[in-house]
Amino acid sequence: MTNSHPRNDHLRDERKRQGLTQVQLALKAGINQKYISMLEAGDRGNPGIHIAYAVADALNKPVLDIFPRPHMRATLSGNE
Repeated sequence: MTNSHPRNDHLRDERKRQGLTQVQLALKAGINQKYISMLEAGDRGNPGIHIAYAVADALNKPVLDIFPRPHMRATLSGNE
């Protein structure tokens, strides 16, 4: 099965820029490290609002800096 979601380079890049491991970020955000890994790898789509805010808050960044909105045209056509 192939990934249907793009990798989240924004999340990975910011996490690394701050010198955090996936485990450290997961602990700060109060979520499972495997979920962080899946988000970064594109094995999960965008997270729910509570998870998105928990991750963004843990990184001290606005949600849209970490989880940018998809292009509306691509979303409507199904071509993300």
